[in-house]
Amino acid sequence: TSQGVWVSSVATAILDRFIIRNGRGGVASIGNLTITNSSIHNNFSSEDGGGISQFYGSLTVKDTTISHNS
Repeated sequence: TSQGVWVSSVATAILDRFIIRNGRGGVASIGNLTITNSSIHNNFSSEDGGGISQFYGSLTVKDTTISHNS
């Protein structure tokens, strides 16, 4: 099991055509994040969202499947 994607507070990130799966947390962000044409599935977290945790900044998700996260 591996760590997912982390976006820092000074970052603006675009994830396009990413597959993020079977990890210890899919995406955690305190920056500005856009996710397109991607898949986020089968991730888990004992604290915050297993799929996506967006704490600050903006989050845009388009044409992306988010499923079976806990």
